[in-house]
Amino acid sequence: MSGPALVNSPGAQQLLHRIKGAWPMATLVDNSNDGIYILQAQRFVYVNRKFVDMFGFTTDDLFAESFSIEDMLVAAESRPIIEKRQQQIDAGLDVEPKYEFVAKRKDGSLTEVRVSISYIDFDGLPAAMGIVEDISERRRMERLLVARNREVLF
Repeated sequence: MSGPALVNSPGAQQLLHRIKGAWPMATLVDNSNDGIYILQAQRFVYVNRKFVDMFGFTTDDLFAESFSIEDMLVAAESRPIIEKRQQQIDAGLDVEPKYEFVAKRKDGSLTEVRVSISYIDFDGLPAAMGIVEDISERRRMERLLVARNREVLF
């Protein structure tokens, strides 16, 4: 895929124009080691290349009206975490900008991720901009270290 992965909407096209006008920024965002996205009304309006690679969905998949973030990207074990966050947001309560959960890839495999989210105004409407880091390897190493420490201590 060349360039940012954008849905064909007026807001997305405006973002594309802004990003292309700032070539170094577009290069930075699209080649980031972390997934970057913008959500508006619970729909993706932007994802970078790493986000697509991380989860295995095509941009057509992610931007489809039928795409359900909760059903397709959130592992069953993490749905209560995401639902609780959404309830707090809907109630106007502050939520932590960084959180972790188990995500699901298109092929059904699971990965642990950490999300850092900011709430922004995009094209005159509220939106969420997120950075997703795959922390699976770090978590695996932490569990290994804890297990080895237990062996040594007991």
